[in-house]
Amino acid sequence: MHSIAAGSCKLIAENKEPDFKGAALKGLAEALKAEGVTVAVETLKKAANDAFHQKGCDALYTLADSKIPYRDELLSEEDIQRTVWMMGYDYLLWGRELLTGGLLTKDARMVAMTSEGNEVAWKGYAAVSAAKCALEASCRAMAVELAPYGVRSYIVQAGITDTPAGTRFPIST
Repeated sequence: MHSIAAGSCKLIAENKEPDFKGAALKGLAEALKAEGVTVAVETLKKAANDAFHQKGCDALYTLADSKIPYRDELLSEEDIQRTVWMMGYDYLLWGRELLTGGLLTKDARMVAMTSEGNEVAWKGYAAVSAAKCALEASCRAMAVELAPYGVRSYIVQAGITDTPAGTRFPIST
């Protein structure tokens, strides 16, 4: 089982866009008011954060805040290289070492973890997203090349789980 969470979650450019999350919460408050329910935007924001972080309501991830803010520094070339190398190719190198070292049985199963960031664009997730795409390509190549040895290579996308690693993603607006 391969699961490395060691990527750089930094913005690629200054964050100067409109507050989309705030606008969505305001729109929700207005829609509720039209239904006869008055709720402050701050109350909705708190409820979305509590539901996502404490109640497991994963579908609210676009309205919930991350537990840490964006860093002031932008994503560097070094950040990208380190993230893609560690998260994208370590599985392939690890698997190759196990195979050449004779440590894999004829029916071995190798499993790597990916994320929805392989397909969905999130602010501050560019390097990790690129790494997950590389990881998935590596996993497919390993499935083909290790098959003659009886070794299988799988990729699992388990979904959003509120874990300590998840708190490392910056606030997305």
